[in-house]
Amino acid sequence: MINAHSIATRKCIEAALVTVIQGKGFKALTVADLLRQAKVSRGTFYRYYLDKYDLLDQCEDQLMTDMQAIFDQYPKPNLMRIEETPPANAFYVMMKVIYQHRRAISTLVNCPETTLLAKIKQLIGDKLIVKPSSELMGTKPTSLVSAELAKALIVENIVTILTYWLGQTPMVAPTSAYEIFLRSRLLSPVDLAEIMVASASIEQTKA
Repeated sequence: MINAHSIATRKCIEAALVTVIQGKGFKALTVADLLRQAKVSRGTFYRYYLDKYDLLDQCEDQLMTDMQAIFDQYPKPNLMRIEETPPANAFYVMMKVIYQHRRAISTLVNCPETTLLAKIKQLIGDKLIVKPSSELMGTKPTSLVSAELAKALIVENIVTILTYWLGQTPMVAPTSAYEIFLRSRLLSPVDLAEIMVASASIEQTKA
């Protein structure tokens, strides 16, 4: 049984990890750096972690456990009518959790030694299950694009939006980010190209 003191101590060490990574990167940091930042003893650190790599793995695992629980508890958006999706769905709640832990997640996503972004991508891909539509039952796909490629494109779109959102300064609130997510899902490549051309024209006019 992990008591409240142990939980608080682990959170303190995990927060120290994020701070030190931001300052000098994961490769250069030492356990001594973490001890100074967290203000804990060496014995306390090794009570919970084998080394800095184990600490990093446990941080990632906890974040992924939280996200897994979200997809288990909340419904997935309707990909056929995504503009009608209510806010209480897995993607929106995931964005709220990411925003709540934005400092840690942004730091880990941009850390070369972590695989957090790949794990998030894998989770989204695993949970992206499309139920057959009664309206389309028995019809054959009219596109040369396979279902596997279609799924890969959808997952890549979601991960790209999350990565872009995490990189914003300041990071916009989940409600605004989710609205951008919904609108982007409705845009075709032609629509996206038109946005880029219009933006380039405005910049040229300013120059």
